[in-house]
Amino acid sequence: MAERVEEGTVTESQIYPYPGATRSVVWKYFGFRKKKEGPPSKQNLDMAVVICKLCKKSYANKGNTTNLQFHLDKHHGHELNSADKNKSQTAEKKLIQPQITGVQSAIPKIGLNADRKKKLDDLTLKLMIGKVLPISTVYNTHFITLAKELDPRYTPPTKHGILKLMNEKKIKMAEKVARDLPPKSGSIAITHDGWSSCATESYSTVTAHFITSAWELRSVVLHTHQVQGSHTSEKIADGLKETVSTWNLPDPTCVTDNAANEKKAVEILGWERSGCYGHRINLIVKHALEVPEVHKILSKCRKLVGHFHKSTSLNDCLIEKQASVFSDNEKLIGHKLIVDCPTRWNSSLDMLKRVLEQTPAIMAVANDKKINKNMLDNVKACCLSFEELTVVEDLVQILEPFQKATCILCAELNPTMCKVLVTFEKIKKILDNPNFSSVIQKVVSKMKVEICKRITDEEIPLMAAMLSPDTKHLSFLSEAERISAHQLLLQKALAVSNVNLNIKKENIETVADGHSGTSSDVLPKLPSLDSECVVQQGNVACADDEMLDDGVSSAKKMKCSDLEDWFDDVFIVHEDRVSLSVAVEKEVTSFLGSTKCVEDRDTTLLQWWQKNEFIFPRLATLARKYLAIPASSVPSERVFSLCGNLITKKRSRMRPSQVNTIVFLKMNMDLYW
Repeated sequence: MAERVEEGTVTESQIYPYPGATRSVVWKYFGFRKKKEGPPSKQNLDMAVVICKLCKKSYANKGNTTNLQFHLDKHHGHELNSADKNKSQTAEKKLIQPQITGVQSAIPKIGLNADRKKKLDDLTLKLMIGKVLPISTVYNTHFITLAKELDPRYTPPTKHGILKLMNEKKIKMAEKVARDLPPKSGSIAITHDGWSSCATESYSTVTAHFITSAWELRSVVLHTHQVQGSHTSEKIADGLKETVSTWNLPDPTCVTDNAANEKKAVEILGWERSGCYGHRINLIVKHALEVPEVHKILSKCRKLVGHFHKSTSLNDCLIEKQASVFSDNEKLIGHKLIVDCPTRWNSSLDMLKRVLEQTPAIMAVANDKKINKNMLDNVKACCLSFEELTVVEDLVQILEPFQKATCILCAELNPTMCKVLVTFEKIKKILDNPNFSSVIQKVVSKMKVEICKRITDEEIPLMAAMLSPDTKHLSFLSEAERISAHQLLLQKALAVSNVNLNIKKENIETVADGHSGTSSDVLPKLPSLDSECVVQQGNVACADDEMLDDGVSSAKKMKCSDLEDWFDDVFIVHEDRVSLSVAVEKEVTSFLGSTKCVEDRDTTLLQWWQKNEFIFPRLATLARKYLAIPASSVPSERVFSLCGNLITKKRSRMRPSQVNTIVFLKMNMDLYW
């Protein structure tokens, strides 16, 4: 056993060589001390501190030998043998002057800082998710070259590393989303829809929409899972229930399309439901365009556009004629004709508008003798007459408002349900134009019938309209309808008050000592506080050992507590003087009679409610619920477009769990990355 030495001194017999195989020459001159008895193994040596055998100077062992090599060269260069000195100098040159190859600059090969490495990995993952790139991109030669050019020290993560980072990011993002979601006592809306991938796999997507405590409208994707077998209402209901349970959400208001299985699924769950107004607009226009005269015009336009799409000579001739016909308007030169898609009515509108715009150039092509006679005859046969052009102009005039309405009601960044009634009121006024041609009058009549059939007097859009200061008076409705709507608002506000009171009673009935109060108690039993908070009130105070009937000492009973939350409803509406129904009626009457509206166009509806939340507390609770409900199920359908780029023929074997992770990260990236 080595001799015990005085503190602060180290003898050479106490320094043991590195335990194990080494490649660096420095370990001939450095070693370690023992920290406990036994053979000189890593378990028995103090591997955290390395000591120079020549000068007994100690260094922290960081896992590399760079500082040890510099120590030998600086302090013991004359003591090293020639072979070891040459090896040390060669290693030093490699560190100071690395070889320059390719695009790499003369930067010392020092490892990346851990934080820098983490940041670059996060940006790499963000690029993969943001552009929906294949994970195998990390092995692409050009990507690796780019990464090395940006930072030669950085090595992109492997495929398995990216998958690990992806799962870790999903967990962190899910925690952020969960913190923002409303509690069980709050309100939330969800949209749901199903879709099929190119691999013939069925998926369903659920999105959530809610208003935060700061009155910000949030829209997040919660889940995208594979659905096997038939899409029965029971299976849809089970999937929705599982999602709501997983995220611990309150019973939501569900927005779906008008499919029978979607309707029945929500009915099984007993939730509120609102139909998608985007689908309703599509059905209204689609049925109106089935008028025979309009159908004939659309068919002629499709054939005309088809001729120009199939023939390059006709298309070149059209561009040539555009240069001469539209010489005073260069923006129209180069526009190609648009063919419509049978399942998208707005594409028919785009086709008609482009045909109207390019009619002068099309006429010029039809009169060009240089074109093949058969092609010329085909174009002439499909050209619209002046009467048909008049019909097209009127048709465009009545279809454009529906396109505008679709854009308004399918937005996600601002409340849309409050705009449903006024949007269709605007459309009705446009359709009442008596100057339309006879053909268009048929279309208009059919549209009005479809609007009356599909846009019913539903409760949700009516409540949302009344909770907007600009439309609360419902001036576009009859007197009887307005009175009925205002009564509905009063009932909803009273129901909200009852719910809030029930919550307060539940909180009151449980006290700190575990005693439960009853509904007959005049006041709740106050919770106990520390002994410093005992209030002495002269002769009223009892002895410490004096006990009351329930076994609680009088000293505890005299301890005071801050119960300001308990008195919230009294401070706000003075319910000690008036009944609850009278207080609610006053609030609703004050709101409806107020001249306050969103006068400043820079102030949004939610900002208005943020300023007036404490003036109309019950109506603010209703506003959080109804203004968060989207007017369409388009948010869940937007996932379809993303998944069309995600699941392709080259990536058709992607696991459903990975699809869910990528969709979740991509759709929630802007708010929660």
